[in-house]
Amino acid sequence: MPSATSLSPNAVDLLNRLVAMHCRSLPVYLADTTPWGRPGQSDTLKVIREMAADHLATVDLLAELISESGERVETGGFPLVFTCYNDLSLDFLVRKTLEFQERDLREIDDFIAQLADAPRALALAQEIRGSALAHIDALDEIIRGGTPADSSSTG
Repeated sequence: MPSATSLSPNAVDLLNRLVAMHCRSLPVYLADTTPWGRPGQSDTLKVIREMAADHLATVDLLAELISESGERVETGGFPLVFTCYNDLSLDFLVRKTLEFQERDLREIDDFIAQLADAPRALALAQEIRGSALAHIDALDEIIRGGTPADSSSTG
């Protein structure tokens, strides 16, 4: 008999794709680096690092749900293209991060549409979507030249 937290193979696959998306995101990759920045951009780097912390907290939530179902968590590896971003300016990296975050949001929306049969996974995916929107807003604010708002919004 399946457990109360049992997930379909499709739901597990989607959750693992969310794990990889967040565990191997550009902000997580950049969190342990010091990109080149102009004086006064410490708030921008702080936003990137807060995004990384949010992404890793999201991974923990996803991994817990997958593990409760008796399935294996698969993190994947960082995209090789990220190595091309070493030593680039923070201005470029903020725009690139926004580009990836917008792409991820479209994927999250696709995943949400496929998780109707898994209520807990669906609720978590919807929280992740909200966090992605908050990150997009923070990055947009930086690009427009404003002071970045607190971007931490993990649910």
